[in-house]
Amino acid sequence: MAMLCHLLGVVGFFAPLVIWLIERDKHRFVDEHGRQAMNYQISVLIYGAVCWLLCLVLVKLVVLLWLLTFVHLVLVVVGTVQASQGRLWRYPIAIPFLKCTQSR
Repeated sequence: MAMLCHLLGVVGFFAPLVIWLIERDKHRFVDEHGRQAMNYQISVLIYGAVCWLLCLVLVKLVVLLWLLTFVHLVLVVVGTVQASQGRLWRYPIAIPFLKCTQSR
């Protein structure tokens, strides 16, 4: 389930949210990964909105959207692999909206 919290971030914001909300009280490991995944998903939404605004103003900045998409995919895969290996993954560009309790 922890892996799915990360992996389903590719599909959209609500898939990891649903898994985290259902499983967070059952498993601490899933709760921690779910919090990390949600912090990252919220951050990516904000970054995406900023990129869209910049693209509207300066059309040449469309490359920012491509870069954000590429970075998003790479980081989600890394998070999924880390969860499968039993390690906590902290996204380097995530804003910590939801505080995580476990530190490794």
